[in-house]
Amino acid sequence: MFLAYGPQVLVTDIVNLIFAMMQMDKSCLRQEDKIVEVIDKFNEKLKEDDLDDLWIPTHFIMDAESDDFMAWAIIEYVHRLQGTDLELLVQLAPDPELDALAGKLAGKMQCSLIRDKGSRNAEAIKEFITAASLTARKSRQIATGSSFTSHRAKTPLTPYPVKG
Repeated sequence: MFLAYGPQVLVTDIVNLIFAMMQMDKSCLRQEDKIVEVIDKFNEKLKEDDLDDLWIPTHFIMDAESDDFMAWAIIEYVHRLQGTDLELLVQLAPDPELDALAGKLAGKMQCSLIRDKGSRNAEAIKEFITAASLTARKSRQIATGSSFTSHRAKTPLTPYPVKG
């Protein structure tokens, strides 16, 4: 269902995060109707600011692929509802094309960054950056009434100085 109608990213990590935060048994992950039920309950809890029985991670480690950003957004939202801060650790390859992303992430107050030469997902991250850039550009053009021609383009990345 997620692959047919959902976002064009892997959602396994997001579903696993929701199940962990809802403190659900992972055996339910094999039943599509149960997965939908848990996600719906989680959604309702967030709408109602009902965080009392959720497990809320204090730290999040990610390798900056698209599903990680979605999971981070969920956890960050919950922390903002609580008025608390999430500690974030991001692993990135030392690829120069990721310097802009590294700079933006390093600018976050509670974010630590590791440039790992063993990281092998630079291409997946660059694809995500390109897709996100095209989506943002399309949204801006729709909002302003200008036309948009879909095409695959490299996102221009400006290097930012990275600490550490």
